[in-house]
Amino acid sequence: MMMMIEGTFDQSGDGRSDQTEGDGAIAPARPISQLGMTRQRRGSTGVASRSIYAKRHTVFDEHDAADAIYEVISGAVIITRCNGAGQRQVLEVVGPGGFAGIVSGARYGCRAETMTRTVLRKITRRAIEKSTNLQRMVGQVLTHKVEKLHEQAGMRTRMSATQSVAALILSLPKADVAADGEGDYRLALAQSDMASHLGLAIETVCRAIKNLKGIGAIRTSGREWIEVVDAEALAGFAEAGQTPSG
Repeated sequence: MMMMIEGTFDQSGDGRSDQTEGDGAIAPARPISQLGMTRQRRGSTGVASRSIYAKRHTVFDEHDAADAIYEVISGAVIITRCNGAGQRQVLEVVGPGGFAGIVSGARYGCRAETMTRTVLRKITRRAIEKSTNLQRMVGQVLTHKVEKLHEQAGMRTRMSATQSVAALILSLPKADVAADGEGDYRLALAQSDMASHLGLAIETVCRAIKNLKGIGAIRTSGREWIEVVDAEALAGFAEAGQTPSG
């Protein structure tokens, strides 16, 4: 979902050597190791700032003060929490246009970590409390999330493991591999994270991925990305009611 909001900044792609400011000027790049929140720009309304985060940077952690929400401009954020047994549970992967950190309480109940170099727009809680437009935007985001959860819950009761994995792969944010400028690459989740998110055994996820690779729907390379080779076949598998082979 892409939500246009007053003061939204220009997008800059992940993996680029230059950083694009909101006014379109190109600033010299800094080493990734120096990126945490390297550059900030105030929005035109003075209520938001854009920051660039390094890969695997913690944006906020469980029990941190929930003083802001974050819009993903480029890159991706994975939302996790620890369950009662102390195990990591993947709740959501947020790509461009999505939001992280919307909670009702005073503290976050989850952790947000960047999956790649990521540009985030931070909107403070104080600004939201003072702006009816921002409050309306948050309400729309929450409504969309609830509708999406209801849709997914209904579909998963009718989907096989391979269908569930196919649908998850299609929902993953685009990856910028910047090798040849072609191909449909998605940021890869670890198979253990896929299993956690879908409520499946990791062995089941492994078999599902093998099935999808076997029919030529996807290719994998290391742990960084998944290439969607045949989007039509993958989408067919993701449709509830179809029976995958293998």
